[in-house]
Amino acid sequence: MRGRPELAMFALALVCLAAVALPFARCGGREGEPATAAGAPVLRQDDPEELAEEMARRYFSYDGDFEAWRGRVLELATEPLRSRVAAMPPDPQMAVYRITVRVLAAETTSWRRQGDEGQATVRIRIRGEPRAPGGEWSAPREAERVLLADLRREEGRWLVAEMRYLQ
Repeated sequence: MRGRPELAMFALALVCLAAVALPFARCGGREGEPATAAGAPVLRQDDPEELAEEMARRYFSYDGDFEAWRGRVLELATEPLRSRVAAMPPDPQMAVYRITVRVLAAETTSWRRQGDEGQATVRIRIRGEPRAPGGEWSAPREAERVLLADLRREEGRWLVAEMRYLQ
């Protein structure tokens, strides 16, 4: 179990990931596609590998609308990730520098299943761009991370219960 300081740092890191070390969230389509509600590809929630990639895309892309980001992430989350995202405050840096983050690539590199639970390793590459450059955000930044997503099948569909960084 994580200690309180480690959990706080993890939550802060998730919110601040756009700062090269860690990205934030905006629901987009596939790699490089803009986010569109009507034009977004249909997600097959019976495919856990696809779901893990889509959650990474949603979690680690951000268009400036925190509440919309939260809603998109919560659609694919279950406990304990759901509670943590629901309680997460907006990151002030994201607002001050008007940072947008887009996913350049997301790929499931491994998948392991045991009954109604599974783990997917997802490699993700993101780009954060300040629309109001300054301070630490004077130029765009890119980062690549490897995530481990814990998935759980609930009522016939896969959801993400937890995500953590492997790299």
